[in-house]
Amino acid sequence: MFITLLTFIVLVFVIIRVFHQRKYDYWSKRNVKHDVPLPFFGNHFSTLSLLKNETKTYQDLYNRYSTEKLIGYYSGNRPILIVSDPDLIQYVLTTDFNSFYARGEENPHKEPMMLNLFSVNGDYWRLLRYKLSAAFSKRKVRNSFPLILDSNEKFKKLLHDISLEGGQVAALNTIKRYIMHVICRCGFGIETDALTDKNSRFLEFGKTVLSRPLSYIFRTHLADVFPALKPFFGKPYIVPEIVKKTISEVTETVRKQRNYKPNGCSDFMDVLLDIENSGKLEGESYEKKNVDGTPAKTILHVDFKCIAAQVYMFFAAGFDTTSVAGAATLYHLAQHQEIQDMIRKEIDSAFLKTENNLSYDQIKGIQYLEWAIKESLRLFTLGGIIVRRSMKEYTFPGTDVTIDPDVMIIIPAQAIHMDATYYENPDEFRPERFSPEAVESRHKCSYLAFGEGPRRCIGERQGMIQLMTGLVTIIRNFHIAPVLPLKTLHAKRGEFMGQRLGSDLSIKIIPRNIT
Repeated sequence: MFITLLTFIVLVFVIIRVFHQRKYDYWSKRNVKHDVPLPFFGNHFSTLSLLKNETKTYQDLYNRYSTEKLIGYYSGNRPILIVSDPDLIQYVLTTDFNSFYARGEENPHKEPMMLNLFSVNGDYWRLLRYKLSAAFSKRKVRNSFPLILDSNEKFKKLLHDISLEGGQVAALNTIKRYIMHVICRCGFGIETDALTDKNSRFLEFGKTVLSRPLSYIFRTHLADVFPALKPFFGKPYIVPEIVKKTISEVTETVRKQRNYKPNGCSDFMDVLLDIENSGKLEGESYEKKNVDGTPAKTILHVDFKCIAAQVYMFFAAGFDTTSVAGAATLYHLAQHQEIQDMIRKEIDSAFLKTENNLSYDQIKGIQYLEWAIKESLRLFTLGGIIVRRSMKEYTFPGTDVTIDPDVMIIIPAQAIHMDATYYENPDEFRPERFSPEAVESRHKCSYLAFGEGPRRCIGERQGMIQLMTGLVTIIRNFHIAPVLPLKTLHAKRGEFMGQRLGSDLSIKIIPRNIT
């Protein structure tokens, strides 16, 4: 009996050892440094167990292998490559984009809400991006500016009411109310009660649009490590039913108001209705070639599901990320009064020159505020990592490392942003890092808060002008004071589509006498 048990144990050990050697030699064969993987789990155990979020996992590896341009990783037995060198990052995101145009999700079509611009790949992405870009052009954003200003008058009243009640407020929740109102006005032409009712249905929706329970995050990582378990998880819980219901209702309401046709207001919904009425997207293909090697023409049919998915993306990307950027900026300005005062002087000067009637160009001209927002996004990068997937065999220039198709690529944006190689004393809040001279002195891919290349954030221009206008309203009319001593911003353990703030960031707003 003892010999039988001993034999069984030895056999199990041998099987595990053979499995380990066969499954975990991908990076050693390519001379890519990596941590020693655990059997079955690879290097993914700390992330799977939610001891770390993915951003922190890859940031730790980046710091541990600080002299390496490429770092290996295993999620289960699946090889993942961390690209940490800015020159190689530029190849992935820009120069050789055709080899890395896909994000990590292999089949977003299994969930209708994932048929959005952020999640889809290939021809679907290319044709959508081309069509939706019209909604985010400089002219379209400029035309929406009067609606932003109108929202700011209501925002000012909300801030005044808060100041009369003591002034202490959660910066994140306050900015969320403003951003939700602006998104609905500028993107869909609808009014909300987000600025008048803290229990607004739209705000409740905003809380769920990107939130996922830890159980979902755990299941997602478990399926990455053990793909065979996916069938046992049932229907994938990617977008909560309440979000799908709200998105469908909002989409249908706005379509009905416009008689299911564009009404000429040129907002985001007008572009979507134009796509829906045409019933198709057509253009040159990424994935198909003619006999002579030129891109083939391709046609993709669209329906209500596609339109609703873009509405979901607009809310998810526009609401949550812009709100976090605004809250982080307010928090840092509360802790750095001298920087806040510099920005306020810049704002006062702009108002004085324009007799209290700022335009789009004048808001954009308040440069130090824009630098402060970008610096806040450096310190807490919403997309802590950027994910791509290799579409073909690829050799990284200047190296002898060749990867196969379908290898996941991780670009550790947050880690790069906290690297003293590019940012002296990286833990410090210094908006001047984003002066034109400072930006010019750094590598283009050493700042990736908005991504880079053809898949760079499509709503960057609109999000920035909305946020800057809201912050101008706060800083001009109120002093922002800290409630607690400065602490490093931290992320929640579980994350979905980027980092989430681990706290609401309390600040105090004090009315200012404006002469």
